[in-house]
Amino acid sequence: ATRPFLRGGWGLLDFVCVLCSWLSVMLQGSGIIAVSASRVIRVARVTQMHQGLKVTLESMVRTIPAMLTVLVPMTFFLLTFAISGTSLFNGKLWKCSDNVSNMTSCVGNTTTFTPVTTVQPLPNGSYTNLTTWVNTTTELYWQNYRLHYDNFPNAMLSVAVICMQEGWPDDMHRNMDAQGFELPPLRDVHVRNAAFSCFAIFLGNWFFLSVLTGVVIDNIKRQRDKVLGLDLLSESQTRWLDWMGSLFTASPRMHPVRPAGGPRLRAFLIATSPIFERVTM
Repeated sequence: ATRPFLRGGWGLLDFVCVLCSWLSVMLQGSGIIAVSASRVIRVARVTQMHQGLKVTLESMVRTIPAMLTVLVPMTFFLLTFAISGTSLFNGKLWKCSDNVSNMTSCVGNTTTFTPVTTVQPLPNGSYTNLTTWVNTTTELYWQNYRLHYDNFPNAMLSVAVICMQEGWPDDMHRNMDAQGFELPPLRDVHVRNAAFSCFAIFLGNWFFLSVLTGVVIDNIKRQRDKVLGLDLLSESQTRWLDWMGSLFTASPRMHPVRPAGGPRLRAFLIATSPIFERVTM
């Protein structure tokens, strides 16, 4: 019996893509542009045409349950450090736009003077540098750091970004410069705060992410063997299959022809000697 078109997953995907195309044609607006952009997911149909991509995608989907065994303790780690960051740095990472004023004095405008040097010709034909001062007036405002711990969602986001090692030096130095509530940052006033970022990177990146990567790679290989049916083979059959694969993929190694004599023979002996290989390596 023929399977209905919309009962299959790929058929339903094609229907959604066609529907998004019609909506983008009939309606106009910024929201429809985002809907129309969702048609790029149709590229996933390429996996049905290539057996290798299909096996890899199916193996990755089957690996998701194994990832949960690592994501659960990693989530607990993120929760612990987010709560610690909220307790340590809540409301302490704010600063004035001029980097020196505290919260009460960070009002009004500030004027900065910038020197501008121009070259002026003299009557005798020479030139001289003329320096003028240009004043710029800017409004003062109290602003927060991009990675802060004033609330729990932002604390979770900040810890996750640090674990990915994205901009963690800036975050570490900002924590070290934090003086307290309604106070501007002061360079290295609390050096001990650097331990927070260091422990977050050590546990989050070097431990949990490394374990997660190892689990994903190992399970993808196992699930790929299950999809291809290789898990039913014995150890000797798997070894024989690996040998046959190496036999068909290996290329013969061409040995250089030894010269008959003369300078070419001496150069050949030098180039093929173990001492020459160790020195060049």
